[in-house]
Amino acid sequence: MSLEPWELKKYIDYARQVKVICGENKKEPLDEELLIRKEATFSIVAKEFISKGKIIKRDMLSFKRPAMGISPIYIEKVVGSFAKKDIQFDEAITYEHFHF
Repeated sequence: MSLEPWELKKYIDYARQVKVICGENKKEPLDEELLIRKEATFSIVAKEFISKGKIIKRDMLSFKRPAMGISPIYIEKVVGSFAKKDIQFDEAITYEHFHF
């Protein structure tokens, strides 16, 4: 392909526009999505009072919004562990609440 200098400049400009139009390969949430993420996701909460030293069982736990504690995808890490301190009814479970 043979181009005049002005045609080459135009060709390069078009190539740069294509790069901008296609965007990046990395998918990231929008700022607006980040603002509501905490409200839209769940965390593990105590369905009942759990006293210090008690083994945490699945039926003692529930999932609620907003996400103030551990995500439900980690439920297996919580179930079977020992409560490091008292956990109140409806309190969000955090890693400070239990021993592995």
